[in-house]
Amino acid sequence: MAQTTLPGTGSLSFERGAFDETSERARSGTGFSAPTPRIVAAPPIRTTFERSELKYWLTEPLARRVLAFAEPYLSRDPYSASYDSQRNTTMYLDTRGFQFSERHELLAPDRSKLRIRVYGKPLGKLAFFEVKRKVKTITLKERFALPVPEVANVLSRRPVTCEVLPEAKRTLSDFVFQMLLHRAVPKLYVACHREAFESRIAGEDVRLTVDRELVYQRADSVDFAVDERKWIDISEAGDARPHFGRRRCMLELKFDGSPPRWMVELVRHFSLQREAYSKYTTAALQLRGRM
Repeated sequence: MAQTTLPGTGSLSFERGAFDETSERARSGTGFSAPTPRIVAAPPIRTTFERSELKYWLTEPLARRVLAFAEPYLSRDPYSASYDSQRNTTMYLDTRGFQFSERHELLAPDRSKLRIRVYGKPLGKLAFFEVKRKVKTITLKERFALPVPEVANVLSRRPVTCEVLPEAKRTLSDFVFQMLLHRAVPKLYVACHREAFESRIAGEDVRLTVDRELVYQRADSVDFAVDERKWIDISEAGDARPHFGRRRCMLELKFDGSPPRWMVELVRHFSLQREAYSKYTTAALQLRGRM
């Protein structure tokens, strides 16, 4: 068992999974893209992985200091070169009674999410389907990508009209199975601007992201269609008031196994306090009038 400890977080213990070392890096805050249909001409990469994801609320001035501290160890994600390319918009599925959200609110040790994410503003051409499971502090995720028009086909249980690579078919089947098992339907869109960084060390699964301008709106159809006029600010940890007159941002530290020493020192140096926070769950509570 690999042991992971960050100041103020306690001990995280888990077995490290084995993955195909020939997989290639690609986009998104996770550090990995997904197998995509051949018509999109994108390379297949890892579809399954597990990692620790630790979250911290920061003021904007503190976020800039944190990034300056981490700069020697990180490179900017090539897919977040411009402000609009950093935007990610996610459709979350849930049960009629918001069971996924409820389990997160109750801090259930084993909880799941079904979501579909598109990058960029305006929206890009690929939709990344994710089956995300969190067991205590460890995140396990499966991903695959299809062209955005296929979202309606998958959610309506119609055949997709493009070729799906063999390594993505299992994840597609799992996504549909979980959707049908829980009778999950689109509930919300959540969006933010994400500034993403990855380790300068080749092959090291270490990432740092900063999310800003967290917003949501109701999802009323199976089409991935958002209305830019309907975004609503997501409250911060149950408090809708801006922090000292300004919205705060969310720092996430992500790593497989043990964190690098510089990350431990970063948390210690700035006395960061880990937060249990979910953008989707907080938005769902707002939508339901429970905040």
